[in-house]
Amino acid sequence: MRLAHPAMGRTARDVDLLCALPFDEASVRDVLAAVLQRDVGDGVRFAERFRTDAIWTETAHPGIRVMAPALAEGRWGEVHVDLTFQLPPWPRPHRLQTEGMSLAACRPETLVARKLTVSEGLGPQAWRAKDLADVWWLLHHGGAELSAVGQAIEQVSSLQRLAEGPGRAAFWRQPRALCGWARLGQHQRGLAVPRDPEVVVGDVLSRLAPLIPEEACR
Repeated sequence: MRLAHPAMGRTARDVDLLCALPFDEASVRDVLAAVLQRDVGDGVRFAERFRTDAIWTETAHPGIRVMAPALAEGRWGEVHVDLTFQLPPWPRPHRLQTEGMSLAACRPETLVARKLTVSEGLGPQAWRAKDLADVWWLLHHGGAELSAVGQAIEQVSSLQRLAEGPGRAAFWRQPRALCGWARLGQHQRGLAVPRDPEVVVGDVLSRLAPLIPEEACR
């Protein structure tokens, strides 16, 4: 999101990647060890030791979380990367030219579908504010085409499940989850998204309305 949509102003705390390799933590660690020790001339040096944890193993799209210490500009930090497996992106990724690199990046329709599906899975008490903010941005400024959004949702979930969950305004109004929205505004003051969650939810549901039953938008 940060690379493709810098105008959004959202701070990136981790990197999310789709991986075409088989879901095997030991084999993936071997690949990561070689990649992290490769010198690409950017001044960043990774430590030889890093940590991986298997995540989302109870789902159809398991993952591996990577935590890799790195030295950059004289300071140590830790890079967090979430690798998702067995999730072919739809529509096909496009090439993103940024900072002298060419990356295969998910299209905005893929991101909208994925973030709505993640929100549905977390439920009304635990959806993440950053996902709602990203969906709003992608639908307003990210070039997401609504017809393709609907098809992308069907690839990872279903429009019926959307209608029963994130397609309803009540889904987004639980006080516990709304606290996360307040924290998002406090920690990311440069975020180019409306501060009022009711405005954001109303805008998102209005744009998604052609995909879901009308009563689900109330």
